[in-house]
Amino acid sequence: SPRSTTPMASNDEGTASPSKIDDGDGVAQTGSTNGHASSPSRPTSTSSEAAGGRLHDLLSIGEIESALPASTHASSNGEPTSGGSCLEARLPLILRWLSAAQPLANVASSETSKQDGKYASSLPNPDRTVPLLEDVAASHPNAENVELLVSALAPSVCKDTIGKLPPLSRRKTQTNSTDATSWNTENLDVALERLSTHGVYELHKRRQEQLHLPGKRQEIDSADGYIATHADGDDSDMESAHKEQDMMKVEASTDSLSSFFARASSAANDSHEASLRSALRELVGLVKASLRSAITVCGPSLESGHVDTANAFFKETGFVTPGLSVQSDSLFAEKDSMMSSIGGGWSGLAVMLPILMHHSPVLRHEHVANALCRAALPQTPNLIVHMAANCPSSIPCLLRGIINAYQLSEKYKQSQSIAANSSKGPEAQHSGASVPDIIRTSVESIQQIASLSQCEAFNAITMLKELNIMDELVLSLLIEHDSVGAVSFIVEKLSSSLEVIPRSSSTHGHPDTSGEDVHCRSRGFRRRKVKCECSLSLRQRMMTGETLVNPSLNEAKQCISNLQKVLVADKSLAEQAKLCVSKCIASAVGYKQNGQGTLGAGFGEIALIVQAYALLVYCTGIVECETTIKIIGSLPSLMTTSEEDIPNASSSDGVYKLALCTAIIVSSKMPQDENESSVAKKACLECIQSLLSHPMSINGIIFASRLVGFIKANDVEGLGKLVLSIICATGVGGGRPLPEKHNASQLSHICRWLSSKMEDETIETIHRQGFTASSVMHDPIAVVEAMRRSNSQTSNNLDDLVKAILSDPIMCSEVISNQRAGEMVQEAVKMLTRRPSPHIPLILPLTLERLVLAIPWGKVGSKDDETNKLLSQFVMQLLYALAFLEDEPESPFGINPRSLPLKESLCFVSLSKQSGGKSDNVVEVMAILKESISKHCPDIIKSMETSSWRHTETNYQHVTAPTPAMFCKAIQAHLRAACPTDPSGTRLEQMFTICSSTYPMSEVSVAVVGGILATKHSQPKFYSYIALCKDPLLLMKASASVWKCRGIRCVILRVLQNLLAANECISMKCSSERTALEYLSARDAVIVRCILFACQCGFVFESSDANTLNAHCEMSVNMIRLILSRRQGIVATLIKQGLSDQSVDWLVECVPESFVDAPMLLSLLSEKGLLTAPERLQVADASLRIAIVNSKGEAVADRLVNASLSVLVDLFQLAIGPVGVPVSILREENGEDATSICRNAMFRMLDALATINPKYSLNVKDSAIMAISRLVTYSNKHKSDLAGVTGAVASRRKALFNEIAEKCSKANKRLGCAIQI
Repeated sequence: SPRSTTPMASNDEGTASPSKIDDGDGVAQTGSTNGHASSPSRPTSTSSEAAGGRLHDLLSIGEIESALPASTHASSNGEPTSGGSCLEARLPLILRWLSAAQPLANVASSETSKQDGKYASSLPNPDRTVPLLEDVAASHPNAENVELLVSALAPSVCKDTIGKLPPLSRRKTQTNSTDATSWNTENLDVALERLSTHGVYELHKRRQEQLHLPGKRQEIDSADGYIATHADGDDSDMESAHKEQDMMKVEASTDSLSSFFARASSAANDSHEASLRSALRELVGLVKASLRSAITVCGPSLESGHVDTANAFFKETGFVTPGLSVQSDSLFAEKDSMMSSIGGGWSGLAVMLPILMHHSPVLRHEHVANALCRAALPQTPNLIVHMAANCPSSIPCLLRGIINAYQLSEKYKQSQSIAANSSKGPEAQHSGASVPDIIRTSVESIQQIASLSQCEAFNAITMLKELNIMDELVLSLLIEHDSVGAVSFIVEKLSSSLEVIPRSSSTHGHPDTSGEDVHCRSRGFRRRKVKCECSLSLRQRMMTGETLVNPSLNEAKQCISNLQKVLVADKSLAEQAKLCVSKCIASAVGYKQNGQGTLGAGFGEIALIVQAYALLVYCTGIVECETTIKIIGSLPSLMTTSEEDIPNASSSDGVYKLALCTAIIVSSKMPQDENESSVAKKACLECIQSLLSHPMSINGIIFASRLVGFIKANDVEGLGKLVLSIICATGVGGGRPLPEKHNASQLSHICRWLSSKMEDETIETIHRQGFTASSVMHDPIAVVEAMRRSNSQTSNNLDDLVKAILSDPIMCSEVISNQRAGEMVQEAVKMLTRRPSPHIPLILPLTLERLVLAIPWGKVGSKDDETNKLLSQFVMQLLYALAFLEDEPESPFGINPRSLPLKESLCFVSLSKQSGGKSDNVVEVMAILKESISKHCPDIIKSMETSSWRHTETNYQHVTAPTPAMFCKAIQAHLRAACPTDPSGTRLEQMFTICSSTYPMSEVSVAVVGGILATKHSQPKFYSYIALCKDPLLLMKASASVWKCRGIRCVILRVLQNLLAANECISMKCSSERTALEYLSARDAVIVRCILFACQCGFVFESSDANTLNAHCEMSVNMIRLILSRRQGIVATLIKQGLSDQSVDWLVECVPESFVDAPMLLSLLSEKGLLTAPERLQVADASLRIAIVNSKGEAVADRLVNASLSVLVDLFQLAIGPVGVPVSILREENGEDATSICRNAMFRMLDALATINPKYSLNVKDSAIMAISRLVTYSNKHKSDLAGVTGAVASRRKALFNEIAEKCSKANKRLGCAIQI
């Protein structure tokens, strides 16, 4: 059985059979022109064509017994079938099988008769196969001559010249990337040398005569041309000799066709052998020329200017030009193989080439096909199809070679186009076949291969579609073999070619309609996938494997399809495509001549076919007769539903929208000067009217309303976008097409034509159907588009419609779940602001405030329908109010967003989005609401993004939430009489958490401030939330008892954090940046000082001996750290103004963010005129402590330590006091003792030096040692001055110096250094 990997084709019902492979001479003729495949007329399915394709498929898989009887039976009946010609083209293959099967049948005839079922399950039975092959051979007059070529001449010519050469291998070099994938053609050079050597034939003949001598070995030396005989026998030659002897014995004992060839004249054999050798020599030379790049051919001459090495095509492929040239007297230059100079018919190249390829393993089918196509030989399609017919397993290789030649030509054409547009101009023409001829030959060759069978056609289609090339050929083959596949291909290519504008580029205010749900997702239909997403078979992987040229040439997938240009240029192909689609429509709808029909396909398939028809008409401008339009117009009568109420969506919505758009496009493509009473125009008008009057669902009603609205307003651009978005929706595209100028004029004409033909009342009725409550609640897109077009100077029905929606909680709850709800509200505001003043909004501030009061906040989160409806209404009205505030910020009817529960509205929409189902569409509303709120209250968005606000509500759903008023009373009661069971106020903190998770934070904040500022004898003070946001320092008025209670303190700090964020946004918005920053710094300094004082002085704790971080209030520490991390300069400001020693110690210990102000502290220490001496020493004390805590390798910390110690050394004289006068004589402006202040700061700094870790920075350690050394020196000097002095003053001064010496010694011991004191 022959080896083959070709799968058997599957013949689907209703598809045309493949065309025959030849017309009389074994070759199918084509008429391609202009470098592209011609558009063959769609063949009629006949039994002969089906038999030809079945014959090829069966022979490809080795089913000889099944293939030959059908062919011989068709021939015996006298039918004018193509089976005989198919068999004649495959004579080399059949005769080769016959010569291989005859010995098996004769030798094993006795054994097979005993074992009848031996070959039934695996291999063909030779006894049954040989007679069939002999019958085929006997029925063809040229069988004897072909047998001579197959069995004798071709093996004789190829054996000693090319038969034993190894296959070609790639030449891999390290120096030149261009030549890295070129082929090593040394074996072809050897073959050419052998074929060209004079007397090789005589040497071969002499070898054949000596073949039967035992114990001898004959070897042909192609270089010297002599025969060397050796004593040792060669196993291969002996084996071949024995085989030849056996074959001769078998042939002598059997009566076969081969006996005739044994008696053939030697003169005739020599003539044909010379012709065969000549053909082989030219073929090898042509293949060699196709494999050798310009670098290999020219070598060093490349640098001398013979080749333009800067050419882009040459850089990428290594070739100067894709074309190959042949001599005019070459055998391959013959235009007709029947008139060939080497003999007639049976000895032509079409017969010789398959035979030679069988005996020439050095030649690959891929290389041969590539060389033939690049030479653009007249016989190339004929030769390739004969090679494919006689070796089906080589078809993938042949396709690769053809496609490589095509891609090389396209790449060269592209480089020529780039060069022509540049300053260099077009490149010089080189010898060889022209690019259009190569393209034409490649297309014709693939056509011939596809004509072998339907299976081969589908394989070719798959490969071309994967590479995204030859769209016109793919379409013609699909029209011939798979009409539904042709429809899918048309939709994919034409829809992608019309998508020219990205989704994000929304121009002229029109909505993005590219997301229209055109194709219905019906339960019983799964849309055909155009792109092959599944894993490819072995054969398909072979066809799409590594190619001949540089891999960068295989990037054709990224090219834009030119199918639209081809269809416009080739009217014949466009007509065939439209005729195919029209027949598919008629078949799917089941239309009959009497106008009746039943659906014969699913809605999804019908939608796909109608979409293809619309795209063809739009792109080609070819208008079909009224039959197809009548079929489309009959769809509403076939898609009627039995339901009484119209559903929101139907499985036929996609078909309805496409049918309506198709009718619009066909009407627009008709000539404007055509008679109004023409049958075609009447059919289009009736189709449009029928479709507009019979929508299948609410979706259909809305779409009809939109379409009529554009027609009524003569909105050509909007109509074009809507129609093209429907017919171009493939589910994978990312763009929205725009109508071209000439199409826009046609659409303008159709708007006027339909407006004149349809009654105004009918148009208005259809348009108003999109404004009903059911339509708006389902999808308000029709209302949105009407608002965009509205130019009314007064209120209209659209205002009443929007007001009715916003006033009804039920309608709001339905509309908010639509993704265009926010867009509808925004367009309503824009429609209002386009009118002349005054602009009075539909939603006033008092309306929103009343709605907030009406919402039962205690039921929020309990899945109460009434509460959710009220919240939906509030969100919709809030969107309207925010949009009006943005467009009219100075209007007296604008709202103050901070007075409304913005967080709660965002939380409600977010929870609705997470609930799933229909509420998934609220993501658009969420985005619009966030954007609107961020423009006025960005702190709210930031707080929700950085914290898990309100996520605790699920933990308290079983608890009845206290109202803000109840919480205010609870705070007052706790402050007036301490609760013995809850002295720390933990329950109050829990109540705040539950209350704030249920009620608006603004109301809870007002209640908290009112409760903490009330006294035992006064009622709670009321401050509006806006007033609190403008002045959050009101919370600092709380008494010490409030800060003493841990629970209330935590509540205050949480409210204060929200108020600070709101106050910062208001300040930055209402003032200049510099003024706002100064105010915010002063505000934060006051807050930090107050909290810092409360923490260090014992107001927070019952015992004042706590000095660690764990003993302090974590909420207070976090608040200070948060403020200092956001605002620089506060620590420096507080230290400059003066802090107590306890406050400084607490700040250094608990707040590491204090080190952020180190650069400002350096500035304070360096400027001597800014501060007095005591103030400088106090700043130095605080700076030194801050730097020591953060002196882990920080350069700023080292500098701060040096600056602080320098101040200490400079002011040491002031710290010890003057000599001879009272120490307290130096006073500050406020009356404080300056010497005492400086002395206290000095001792604190010495104590701080004793805390330095020796493992820290060496710079800090060295600076401290040097400062201590200088202090000790100064101290000893002053102490020596007191020698011999007695008295109380001298004693106190000596005690001071001793204390200084003691602290310095302690610090030195800590630093690991000893100083003699």
